[in-house]
Amino acid sequence: MKAAILPVDTAIYQGAKDNPNTAILKRVLEQAGVSVVMEKAIPKDFDVVKAVVARVVEEGIAKLVITIGGIGCQAEECVPEASREIIDREVPGIAESMRAYMMRTDRSAMLLRGCAGIKNNAVILNLPDSTKAMKEVMEYILPEVVRLLEQL
Repeated sequence: MKAAILPVDTAIYQGAKDNPNTAILKRVLEQAGVSVVMEKAIPKDFDVVKAVVARVVEEGIAKLVITIGGIGCQAEECVPEASREIIDREVPGIAESMRAYMMRTDRSAMLLRGCAGIKNNAVILNLPDSTKAMKEVMEYILPEVVRLLEQL
């Protein structure tokens, strides 16, 4: 199974900020037998996010496309809207489970708007950009995400 990791952060994209999350997420995925075939930082821009995620899915680059960040409530946080324009079927239970899991230790997780869905037998996930939350929630949902991909 192939995965793409797309941190959505303009400062990381411009090289002005370090990105520890990709390496951590890659390690979690590889330990579960998922091969990371693409790692690409992209800016917080609706059109760019939509175009890159759609290209990864439509060209069959990866069956699991994971965005990191861009799911808060600020005006520039556009990842959920871009993702929803791409997906054919939303899988709300994944996003709901992620928020519920994170809220055990951080009530502010209720403010995250990330979504999950299916497009062309690929799964698109929006993860938070908090390193700890991203790692823990991915470890929590990954078995079911792998199961979903196997079903598709």
